[in-house]
Amino acid sequence: MATTTLLPEEAWVAARLHRVAARGADAGPALAELYQAYRRPVLLHLMRHRLSPEVADDVLHQVFIKVAERAGQWRGDGSAAGWVWAVVRSTRLDAHRGEHELDLDDDAWDALLEVTAATPTDTHSHDLQRCVVEGIQRFAREHPERADAVRLLHLEGWSVAQLAPYLGRTAGATREFLSQCRRVLKPYLEPCLIYLRPES
Repeated sequence: MATTTLLPEEAWVAARLHRVAARGADAGPALAELYQAYRRPVLLHLMRHRLSPEVADDVLHQVFIKVAERAGQWRGDGSAAGWVWAVVRSTRLDAHRGEHELDLDDDAWDALLEVTAATPTDTHSHDLQRCVVEGIQRFAREHPERADAVRLLHLEGWSVAQLAPYLGRTAGATREFLSQCRRVLKPYLEPCLIYLRPES
């Protein structure tokens, strides 16, 4: 089946975007209807661009967070469906850029966070631990709510399902918040990457 057969009519999309932008009582239901209508075609689009199902699901939630926040930017002077797809494309590109620019891959990320609980065995590991702890402490002073979420997720082992009610967010919004937390924490830990490279 062609993707276009899965898409709603332009007038239908425009009506719901207007309702979301108005932020009235029916904004939530309108956003939910847009989500249901676009969920499958957006996921197919993202996976065709080589995003894993898990990442594609995260990007899908980010798309509709942006639609909810920015619907007022569409003023009816262009295609409503085109505006939605522009949000999809920009969010997808952000996800790709994040993957390619992130020197802190999953293994490095886990290693940096795990050293906070380890006992240093030599000068090198002591320097690594000091760098990470100092970075996290600076992050915590400047971003206390984000630091709390990172601590619970990565050091205490909480799941997204456990974090969501604690943070007062939906599961999708919690995943987006955690993604933002990771991006904000990245510069605090990047100087420590040098300690993870094998010594020549």
